Amino acid sequence: MLENNTHRPYPQHLSEVGLVAACDDSENTGVAEYRTVAGVLADPEASYEDARARLQALVRAFDARLETPPTDHPTFIDGRSASVVVDGESVGVVGELHPEVLVGHDLELPVAAFEFRLDAL
Repeated sequence: MLENNTHRPYPQHLSEVGLVAACDDSENTGVAEYRTVAGVLADPEASYEDARARLQALVRAFDARLETPPTDHPTFIDGRSASVVVDGESVGVVGELHPEVLVGHDLELPVAAFEFRLDAL
């Protein structure tokens, strides 16, 4: 999403809803599709806390309970990511993108992001 918008001025705060395909042996096809929502903040001041606050506001609008237990995820900086747990079910992730990920996508500013399955709401 962001690497296609590097010609636009910063900061950029974007969100998107769409289908994501994932391997799932319980499905006849071996693949399951989930409707997800993703949000990214590309901003000199972007942080885990900013992404989590936006995530919290979104989940709260659906009257659901959010937990964000710390987790290690290769996309994010160590110690700056968490699982997204809605009403007791792990449905996504939130965090600050690792510098190697930023370089790999030609991004020059810090980026915080979240993604989770909408069916959890």
